Amino acid sequence: PVAPIELGDREHFKVHVDAAADQLFISQPLTGRNSGRASIQISRRILLADGTFAGVIVASVDPQKLSQFYQSLNVGRDGAISLIGLDGIARVARGFRSEAARANTASNILARLEAEAAGSLPIADMGDGIRRLVSYRKVAGLPLAVAVGFGEEDALDSFYNEALKYI
Repeated sequence: PVAPIELGDREHFKVHVDAAADQLFISQPLTGRNSGRASIQISRRILLADGTFAGVIVASVDPQKLSQFYQSLNVGRDGAISLIGLDGIARVARGFRSEAARANTASNILARLEAEAAGSLPIADMGDGIRRLVSYRKVAGLPLAVAVGFGEEDALDSFYNEALKYI
C-alpha cells in the first residue's frame, strides 16, 4: 500500500484545476518527494459525470528511460537530439556540450514553431562550439517538439564528396 501524497502545490496538478480544456500535461524533470529521484510527470485531469473536476491521474516516467532511446540513435560525432516541451524546457537531450547550447536550440525552435510545425535551422553554432544543421518537428497531439542536429561535416559529407567528383 502507498500512503496518499499531497500534490496540490505541484505544477502537474495545478495546471488541471482551472483548465478550460482537458489536455495532457508533461512536466519538466523534477525530484520526487518520496522517491528523491528525478522524474517527468505525465498527467491528465479526471472529471465526474457532470463535468466537474475530480482529480488528476499521474504517471511518473524516469528521464533515464527516455534517454535510453535517444542513446540508441546515431546522430554522428557532433550530433545532438532533444525532446523539448512547448514551454521551452528540454525533457531529454543528448549531444549538446553545454546547457547554453541546449537552451539556445530550444529557444530558436520555439520561435519557429509558431509559424510552422516542422522545419530546419540554418547551420549555426548554438553555443557549444559545434556548427550543426538542426531539423525539428512538433509532436502531433502532444505539447512537445523533437529536434535533431547533425554536425556540419556529417550533414554535408555526401555533398562534399559529390562536389569533389565533379571538380
